[in-house]
Amino acid sequence: MNLKSICYIPGVNGLFKVISQAKGGFVAESLVDKKRNFYSISHRVVLLEEVSIFTKENEKLLSEVLTQIKEKGIEPVDPKSDSTSLKNFFKTVVPDYDEERVHDSDIKKVINWFNMLKNEPEYWVKKETVSTEEGKPVEIQKPEEKVHTSFVKETAKVGTHDPQVKRVFMSPKRGG
Repeated sequence: MNLKSICYIPGVNGLFKVISQAKGGFVAESLVDKKRNFYSISHRVVLLEEVSIFTKENEKLLSEVLTQIKEKGIEPVDPKSDSTSLKNFFKTVVPDYDEERVHDSDIKKVINWFNMLKNEPEYWVKKETVSTEEGKPVEIQKPEEKVHTSFVKETAKVGTHDPQVKRVFMSPKRGG
């Protein structure tokens, strides 16, 4: 799954595709209504390719979780469902997720993000398997589109409020 250009802006509904960098911020297009807006550098931005889910041993990338939901053909539960059904659904997708660090709100975000992306074929990169002369299968991914994310300065883990999301800090253009 190709999530390089997809971002989430806390406080703004939906997911966005980063289009370009502008002076003092960036331009992003909503995946819901396809409207383009300018967002200043003061907005907190979360790139979905950087998001991972805590498991009991390591972390699992969001792209892997979303791909598992699609491949297993599991219909996600309603994000407004009760806590038990949310956890049961997530347990079928990621059996070893860390129940102490992954909260209901995190599961709701994953379900909402999947529902927004499931009908967008451009973000689902299929792996092709090719067998070599030695008979060993080799997975090949189709080339990913180049995304301009030069505005990203550094990433840092968000505190305890939303542990599986990384915060992205942007720096304004300087100089003259």
